[in-house]
Amino acid sequence: SMPENSKAKRIAYAASFGTDKWEMTLTETKECATLAGRFDAISVREASGVDLCKQYLGVSAVHLLDPTLLLDAKDYINLLNETDIHKGSGNLFCYILDSSVEVKKIIRLLEGEGMTLLDANMDIVSYTSSHTQLSVEEWLLGLYNADFVITDSFHASVFAILFKKPFLVYGNNVRGMTRVKSLLKIFGLQNRLITSVLEFKQRRKSLFESIDSNNLDLVLKEWKDKSYHFLKEYLQ
Repeated sequence: SMPENSKAKRIAYAASFGTDKWEMTLTETKECATLAGRFDAISVREASGVDLCKQYLGVSAVHLLDPTLLLDAKDYINLLNETDIHKGSGNLFCYILDSSVEVKKIIRLLEGEGMTLLDANMDIVSYTSSHTQLSVEEWLLGLYNADFVITDSFHASVFAILFKKPFLVYGNNVRGMTRVKSLLKIFGLQNRLITSVLEFKQRRKSLFESIDSNNLDLVLKEWKDKSYHFLKEYLQ
């Protein structure tokens, strides 16, 4: 617990509940409400988090960008340029945390479109359950070199957006879709979230379309300005 007399500023930046449903017990809620009340400023990374903070913790929160989006794509590309990792072959980056029969069918359909799985020394891009530990650079390189990205991960979605790659997000009920839905809504990319093979077949054409670069840059600038303003205001 935090010392009562501490003069330190307490700021939560882009915290996440990971769900839009309240999951704490009454006792936990009371304790967290007391602790949250001691913060100078709270921000969250999904829109529903603002409501949860107000309703259950009795505090005001603001919706801001995940910190990975505060850097430009070129900052990450510079990181890749400093490494000598193997580029690998293939053009489909597949980063699936929770595999399923439906996901495997979609990947097979993508392969039927002439896509081939990137093999940049990564077992993780295949749709087996074997998760090789990748370096950050290897993971980023896979995304950067892809012509198309399929994922059920929030952060892989972030980097597909930053690198402006055509992508689809397979809705992952196990991990919750709140964060991803909120992220896609910011950029007007809700149509890239699918939850079935049928939806993939219906939207196949639009999923392969490139992302509107101008719109994305404008939205990103607006949200970055808002996010940096929050940090500057409370870190003074």
